[in-house]
Amino acid sequence: MPEDLAQKILSGETVREDGQERPLDASDVPVRGGNLFVCPRIELRAPLTDTFGLGLFLDTGNVWSSEDSIGTPMDLLRLRYAAGAGLRLATPIGPLAFDYGFNLIRRPWEDLGALHFSVGVF
Repeated sequence: MPEDLAQKILSGETVREDGQERPLDASDVPVRGGNLFVCPRIELRAPLTDTFGLGLFLDTGNVWSSEDSIGTPMDLLRLRYAAGAGLRLATPIGPLAFDYGFNLIRRPWEDLGALHFSVGVF
């Protein structure tokens, strides 16, 4: 969820529904992407064999619905964090990666973590 919309939920912003106000919640925000993002990442890889390897990673970053939602340059430092590990597999068609990342600072509407699969990038 874009950071600017998440902050509206966390600040207790309300919406009108059937003539009454109620707190905004994650189900009111169908947007799951944005037009501006920051995504630094660090990864440590350890080969097990010529074919298999392990990876440990720390992902940081955030996404905003638009450039206009950035009030100050400090807003770009409001990052989210995930850490995890995964298996790396070298194949004739290119590298495969299977990772599981844990959300380190979870918001009430977010999952504990997620499985990620990628082809072609280690």
